[in-house]
Amino acid sequence: MRLIIDELIKEKGIKHGFLADKLNVSDRTLYKWRKGETIPRLDKAVELAKVLNVEITEIYTTEK
Repeated sequence: MRLIIDELIKEKGIKHGFLADKLNVSDRTLYKWRKGETIPRLDKAVELAKVLNVEITEIYTTEK
């Protein structure tokens, strides 16, 4: 399983800094999520899905 946060952010046209502020996380934390280095805690994943206007399951994929 991998995150597709980066693809969703690009698709939605949301700016990195705006999203980090909205989620109350550092730019570095968001960068790590986007690159798949770490994954968000469940509460942040729920917030992220809301901001991206997707179901929480849509930020994950089983593709490798």
